[in-house]
Amino acid sequence: MKPTIKNFLILGLVSFFIASCGSKSADVLIPEDAAMVLHVNAASLSSKISWNDIKSSDWFKMMSHDEPSSDIQRKLLEDPAASGIDLNSDFFMFMKPSGNHMYLCFQGKLKDAKAFEDMIKKIDKNVEIKKDGDMNYAGDDDDAYMTWKSDRFIMVADASDMNPGMNRHSGESKVTPDSLLKYAKETYNLKSSNSISGKSKFK
Repeated sequence: MKPTIKNFLILGLVSFFIASCGSKSADVLIPEDAAMVLHVNAASLSSKISWNDIKSSDWFKMMSHDEPSSDIQRKLLEDPAASGIDLNSDFFMFMKPSGNHMYLCFQGKLKDAKAFEDMIKKIDKNVEIKKDGDMNYAGDDDDAYMTWKSDRFIMVADASDMNPGMNRHSGESKVTPDSLLKYAKETYNLKSSNSISGKSKFK
């Protein structure tokens, strides 16, 4: 795994932990046919435990045992809000099968999109940030991309190895980079009628 994508995955995990647990556009951007959904109620969890409490825990000390290698990593460990992520919003992770493939998405809301972009640039000074319409994205790997708009981020990755129906001898075992970005755009534009938010059994 290349350094940039590894940092994006770490960012996703840090975001997860610091969340201390029709035609109308959907508020919850998760397709109704997702194979697995994980929801973190950040507001509820943050009312029960502070970031200082998390930093003093044994598991956090063990996770951050190695000295942070950059100023931005030290800053984020000290003050996660500097990431630009809205730490009081809900976070979601889901997996979506598509034929022989599987997409993995992690998403949350942004409080400051510029701070989020600046953080990505500082994590990897060589990263190239591109645009596709109003969607920004970054990544130098075929397996994952970090994408974001003005108010939300979605990290999308290839999880085809976790699809039990995948034909590993078909020669099509990996999702292409274009497919990952196309799926990210589809997720941003998901309609309520195709989202779990439009299904009463999920409320």
